[in-house]
Order: sequence, then structure tokens, then C-alpha cells
Amino acid sequence: MRDLGAVHDLIICVDCGTISHDPIAAAGCDVIVLDHHLGAETLPTAVAVVNPNRIDETGDLGHLCAAGVVFMTLIAVTRVLRQRGFWAKRGGEPDLMACLDIVALGTVADVVPLKGLNRAFVRQGLQVTRSRSRAGLRALSDVARLDGPMTPFHLGFLM
Repeated sequence: MRDLGAVHDLIICVDCGTISHDPIAAAGCDVIVLDHHLGAETLPTAVAVVNPNRIDETGDLGHLCAAGVVFMTLIAVTRVLRQRGFWAKRGGEPDLMACLDIVALGTVADVVPLKGLNRAFVRQGLQVTRSRSRAGLRALSDVARLDGPMTPFHLGFLM
């Protein structure tokens, strides 16, 4: 592995990492894992492994895809930063609800069950897509010649 020196202090692994013991140990910096894949009995030596499908996890969010795990993590981090007064010093919090279009696309594309939070993410995300405010999704919609309100079918098969 090439030595990258001090060019990074943190790596965030999304949709992978739960069983990546050797690469995380060799990273040479802090690593946070945001994943949804089934793990082994032991976790890698990361700063955090956020995964509703960890062996030691007892919650009921195992149906989330990585986009959902990232979104829920952002909600938690935003809440902690709010409690610490971080956002007040910076003029307000980010609008995480405006990101639900991307979460919806990731949820449908990852072919996870549309139940519980996944269903809510997709439903609200489809509402956000109607604004056509995200340039990348707007371009994909135009190339796919979508002319009406987007549905999960459009997200999964045309986008």
C-alpha cells in the first residue's frame, strides 16, 4: 500500500467496511464505517461502525440501505451539534430534508424493502424531486424523458 503521508485524517466508508479489518487497520487515520451489510462476529478497529445489521445490533432498522444509514447518521450528528450550540454560531442547520431525493434514489436503487423508514424516505424524497432543484437528478430526468411526477419505478428503472 502506498504511503499517503499526512494528506488525510479521516476516511468515511459508505456501503462497505463492516468486514474490512485489514484495510481499515492499514488506513493510517481514523475511519468511520456507515454500512448496512451483514458483518462478522468482530468489528474492524474503526472509530465507529454504524450498521443496523451488526451482529450485536438489536434494533429494527436492518432493512435500511447505506443511503438511509448515512441520512440517519446525519440526523444524529446534527442533533448533537445543535445541543452543543454549533449551528447557532453558523447561522442555522443544514436542510437535511432537502437531501431526501438522493436518499430515495439510493433506497430504491439498492432494492431494499419499501417498508418503515425506507417507505417514508422514498415517499418524501419523491416530493423533493418535484422541485427539480438538484442539477444531477434534473439532468437524469431530462435524459430519461420523464415528464410527470416521479415514482419509485422511475427511480429504480429509468434513473
